[in-house]
Amino acid sequence: MSTIYLHVGPHKTGSTYLQTLWEQSFKELKKHNLVYPKVFYMAKGQHHLVTHIRQNIRGKSFQSGISLLNSIKSDIIISSENFSILTKKELEELRELFKNKDIQVIYYFRNPTQRFISKWQETIKHGATESFFEYYTKHSIKPLKSNELNPLLFLQDLSEVFGKNNLHIIDYQQAYSNKSMMKEFGKVINKIDVISDIDIIVNEMADLMDIEIMRLLNYKAMVDGSLHGSNIREVFYMLLRNEKINISGVKEKMSKYITSMVCGDTLIDRHVYLKLRQQYSTNFVNALSLNKNKSYKLINDRFMMDQTIISEVNNIYDVILEYINK
Repeated sequence: MSTIYLHVGPHKTGSTYLQTLWEQSFKELKKHNLVYPKVFYMAKGQHHLVTHIRQNIRGKSFQSGISLLNSIKSDIIISSENFSILTKKELEELRELFKNKDIQVIYYFRNPTQRFISKWQETIKHGATESFFEYYTKHSIKPLKSNELNPLLFLQDLSEVFGKNNLHIIDYQQAYSNKSMMKEFGKVINKIDVISDIDIIVNEMADLMDIEIMRLLNYKAMVDGSLHGSNIREVFYMLLRNEKINISGVKEKMSKYITSMVCGDTLIDRHVYLKLRQQYSTNFVNALSLNKNKSYKLINDRFMMDQTIISEVNNIYDVILEYINK
C-alpha cells in the first residue's frame, strides 16, 4: 500500500514555500519514489481537490483525477492549505476517496494570535473589507469555538478521521527560525535530504499601510460591483511596480494613526499550548516553541475620519478602475 502525505497547512504557516520547493523538485522526488502530482493542480498546490469536495463537484474530470491518484504506485505528496477549512464530514469524504491508501497528515502549528494577524491580511489580499478590529472581535467573542483562534478544533477532526497516530505536527516558529521547514517534513517521510531548505521569502507579510489602502479599495470596488476575488490587489501592485500610482503621501498621513497590539501569550494562546502539551506531545515532529509575546503595528480605524486620506485613496481607486475597465 502506497502512502499519501497530506499537507493541510493551515494558511500562513509556510505552505507556499513548501509547495514552491516541491514544484521545483519533481525529478528529485521521483528518484526517491515520491510524486507531487499535477492533478487538481492550481497555484503550486492541489487546491482544486478542496474546491471539488467543498462544492460537491463529482463530474467526469473529478472521477478521472481521483482514479489517477489512486493508481499511482509511488508515495504521493498532496498539499493545500485550504484543506484546513474542510468540515469533519468533508474530511471523511476525502478519507473515503483514498480508502486504499495509507494517509499521513502533516500540520504546521503556528502561535494562534500571531497567525491570526497574518490571516486577516491574507483575507484583504483576496478581496475582504473587514478591518482587523472587526475581524478580531468576531472571532474573539467565542475564541474556543473559532477555527482561526483555536487550532485544537481542526486537530481533533484530523485525529478522529485519519487516526491520531497518523497526525504529524510541526512547530512553525521553530522550523522557520531554524530554516528547517522542509527538513522537518522530511522527517515525516523518512527522507530528510531529498529536498534542502533554501533562503527565500515566499508570500511574506504585507506592509501594514498597503493592506489598509487595499482594504478601502476593496470596499469601493465592492460597492461599485467591480470586486472579483483578488483583482484589486493584483492591479494595485501592478500599478505600483509600474509607478502609475504613488501611495507615499497617503502612507505618511496614515502613520499618524499607528497603534500596537501584543499577541502570542494571550489566554487563548495559553489554553492552546497547554492542550497541545497534554494531548499531542507525541505527535510533534520538532520541539513545541514557547508562547512568547510579540508586538504588531496596526492602523487605528480613526484614520477613516481623515478626509485627506479618503480623498487620496479615491484618486488611487479611479486609476485602478480605469485600468480594470479597459
